[in-house]
Amino acid sequence: MFGWFGRKQPKRPSARIAESEASQMFRFQPRWKEELIVEIVGGTEGSFMLEIVGNPATVYLPTEPVWRARVPRWAQELWPQLHMELQSWCAGNRITLVVEANAQVY
Repeated sequence: MFGWFGRKQPKRPSARIAESEASQMFRFQPRWKEELIVEIVGGTEGSFMLEIVGNPATVYLPTEPVWRARVPRWAQELWPQLHMELQSWCAGNRITLVVEANAQVY
């Protein structure tokens, strides 16, 4: 399904995507107990994983400088949009978002 920042071939967005999601760049899908799958939607798609742990749930996102140093070139400019959408998703799901340098991205 995905690897470390796996990329998929471009495809048309699904007609099932809600209108509110159509303007978003990311789709968030919690999986298992400590995985938050982040899919890039529209255009060239790809995915990666962030940590989601604890009770109450907490998502960890690397700081922007750490993000840029760890991810492939194609993903380096995505942090501001990811941060904004992840903040909104976390707030809507009553999940804490922590931005810290030692957060992992897979």
